[in-house]
Amino acid sequence: MNDVNKYPDEIECALLEGPISITDCSLTVDVCEGFLKKTVLRCEEVLAVPNWKEKCRGCKYHELEYV
Repeated sequence: MNDVNKYPDEIECALLEGPISITDCSLTVDVCEGFLKKTVLRCEEVLAVPNWKEKCRGCKYHELEYV
């Protein structure tokens, strides 16, 4: 857990079925919502998951504000 904002450095990702960094989670959410292009994803494994956008939108971290 980092001391700056009291959030963990990684969270459990339902898409990857394992840990994902807060940064990669945030990027994935922004791509899911159309704010960024898929080319910014550092975790390209996300795109291989069937219905990844629906699963991302259903995640408990999807609406989490990090700041």
